[in-house]
Amino acid sequence: MDEDDDKTALQLTQELLDDLDGFIVEVEQKSAVYDDHLDYLKSGAMPYPVDFDTPVKVEDAVLLPELGGHWAVNPEFSVPSQTHAVKTLRKAISDGLLAVEKPNTKNQFLTRKMIQEWRESCRDQSNRPDFSSVKNVETKTAKSHIYRNGASTTEEKKLIQDAARASLNALKKL
Repeated sequence: MDEDDDKTALQLTQELLDDLDGFIVEVEQKSAVYDDHLDYLKSGAMPYPVDFDTPVKVEDAVLLPELGGHWAVNPEFSVPSQTHAVKTLRKAISDGLLAVEKPNTKNQFLTRKMIQEWRESCRDQSNRPDFSSVKNVETKTAKSHIYRNGASTTEEKKLIQDAARASLNALKKL
């Protein structure tokens, strides 16, 4: 064996060691990710598996992702919706806007599918109230308690202010 062969063998050995170091780093990184996933699974923070047709109590429905909640396997990690409360769901049920399963007179159950259908109907343009921020094609006239005797601009301004107050009061009632 000559000197060139020794250098080549040394270079190959060094490359093999470098590759082995890279492999060890990669295994350690993947092991850390695996450990994180394992900790996540053990904690119970993962979502609770609820099928679209599985009935859940109205009180638990606010934890569903369709309403912006997070229903975790471990209840300590469950987070209710920030936009929908149980009261909102019960009001929609009593108004007949949200379908509900009633196996008896006491219990009420919802499914993810029911909630999705309700939310879609809320987005439907024909169900929007007349006092929305979207401009209507025609303007409805409202009666004012101020009687017009003439074409005074002051009276017109009062009529406009009354209409604005009535709209504001209607929005506050929502």
